[in-house]
Parts: sequence; structure tokens; C-alpha cells
Amino acid sequence: MKTSKCYICDSEIIKEIETDEHIILNACGGRLKSKKIMCAKCNTEYGSEMDAELASQLNFYSNALNVKRHRGKAQAIKGELSATGEKYHLQSDGKPVISKPVVKEEVEGEKLK
Repeated sequence: MKTSKCYICDSEIIKEIETDEHIILNACGGRLKSKKIMCAKCNTEYGSEMDAELASQLNFYSNALNVKRHRGKAQAIKGELSATGEKYHLQSDGKPVISKPVVKEEVEGEKLK
């Protein structure tokens, strides 16, 4: 039986080092996977470095297009209003949500507004 080799390090892919690798990045909606193209070590290294960076760069588009992922929805986009410093998340449905509600207190005489 012909064995596969990791396309990064050329190691023979045996049961102990096989792993699921998305053919198209999960962050872009990729669901097709293969255990015959990359070893677990390379998948871990590339997943935490290159794949994570690419996913981060494409997150705005994945969010705006509401791309369905293998493990749920696109991640919310984090932002901050420069005038107020108020932080918010832009959800995958396009709705902005304040990260932490801001409570302002004004004391006027003996009254709290």
C-alpha cells in the first residue's frame, strides 16, 4: 500500500502522525479535509503561525460575508471609537455590540443621575 508524505517536511505519514488538514482555510469556510497531505508537527506549526495570521487578515471579509465555519460562526471584529475610546464588537450579522457597557455617573447636588 502506497503511503503519503507530508508536503512540507517530506516525512512519511503514518497513523501516529496523521492529522486533519483543511484544504481551504477553515476561516474561509473550508470544510474539506485530508489526513494524507501534512504531518501533525507541520500542521501544528503552520496552523499556529501562517494559518492563524491569514485567518486574522481575512476575518473582516469572513465576518462581512457571514462565512460558516467548521466550528461555528465567523469571529466578531473588535474595534474602538477613536473619539470616546469605547470598545465594541461587530458581530457576524453586522450588528455592533458594546464590549463592556459604560456607566457614567453625574452627581448634581445630592442627586445621582
